[in-house]
Amino acid sequence: MERILIVSSSQKAASAFSSFFISQSFQKPVCAKSGGEARRLLVDNKFALVLIVTPLSDEFGNDFAKAAAQTTAGVILVVRTDMTEAFTEKTRKDGVLVLPSAVSRSLLLGAVNAMLTVYHRLEAVVPQKEKLQNKIQEIRMVDRAKCLLIQYSGINEQQAHRQIEKEAMDRRITRGQVAREIINAFEDPDDLE
Repeated sequence: MERILIVSSSQKAASAFSSFFISQSFQKPVCAKSGGEARRLLVDNKFALVLIVTPLSDEFGNDFAKAAAQTTAGVILVVRTDMTEAFTEKTRKDGVLVLPSAVSRSLLLGAVNAMLTVYHRLEAVVPQKEKLQNKIQEIRMVDRAKCLLIQYSGINEQQAHRQIEKEAMDRRITRGQVAREIINAFEDPDDLE
């Protein structure tokens, strides 16, 4: 079940939003009273949705909203109705949804569902991104190992490629592991990365 963080210096607003989520069959939200407290909670916990009711006691809340948007959580910033347009413009590129404080239950539910959809899509992409980054790192290591073999063993690029491939197959390890061994054999470990 999705975890929700409500950040509000107003106990009344925190209770109202918390009651809303519970009435919609969401898990009971975690509440924070300040941006600092919310930042600490974000470090130690994973949330699907962060709802910020401005202003906070230690900051307005838009800077925290931008920071929260760096996670996979959907972020909703609730501001005074007359400030909605200005803060929408300020936070749009960060992926923060701005709602007026006089928001209807149906609009709020629609916004929450939209942000949870975004959260689930981001959660699906994160493992793919990490897998691609690992693959790119392996390709870089193999290329570096081939360069070292060419430089120090006097072989050409095809031969270096074949040597790495053959050793990986013979030993049943990845090309990246073979490349790391070659790099370690030819370079000073202090020079790596």
